Amino acid sequence: MLNFKTLILIFFLFFIVACSNVQSNTPNNMAADSNVKLGLTYLKAGESDLAKKKLLLALEENPQSSLANDAMGYFLESVGDKKAAESYYQNAIVLSNPNEKGASFNNYGTYLFRSGRAKEALKYFRLAIADPKYLQVAAAYENAGFAALALSDKNLARSYFSKSLQYDPKRIKAKQALRKLP
Repeated sequence: MLNFKTLILIFFLFFIVACSNVQSNTPNNMAADSNVKLGLTYLKAGESDLAKKKLLLALEENPQSSLANDAMGYFLESVGDKKAAESYYQNAIVLSNPNEKGASFNNYGTYLFRSGRAKEALKYFRLAIADPKYLQVAAAYENAGFAALALSDKNLARSYFSKSLQYDPKRIKAKQALRKLP
């Protein structure tokens, strides 16, 4: 019969083996996030080949990253591949953890708005606004204001721009849009 110390040792060894297996199967999140940042920096600098390379690497390192999926969606949108972009934006929503949902909703809403789909965009801006963990609420309210303007709902737009400024009084676009409204 095994004594208590032997049982503890066996349990400890199983625990170590299990932890090492989990670690080896865990995606390299830090590397993926770094490659997303590099990819977006390259994109901003007009280096689309390098941007794509870094974003593909980020997705290879962590295909479950909502950040990498959002970034790839933005890249594909910027090069005109809207169908593929939409797929990546939608994946980002599905993959996002509760702390990232609001950002993914706002990003997808922004994509929809830029695609001329203001009514659909407004739905996603509202989802971002409703997310209690989303920190960029002022941006989502501002985006919702522009979507409401595109839908010719000036009262709703005014309300959203005002809310945006309550959260962040320095939002220049919201101030300008509010001044232009009768």
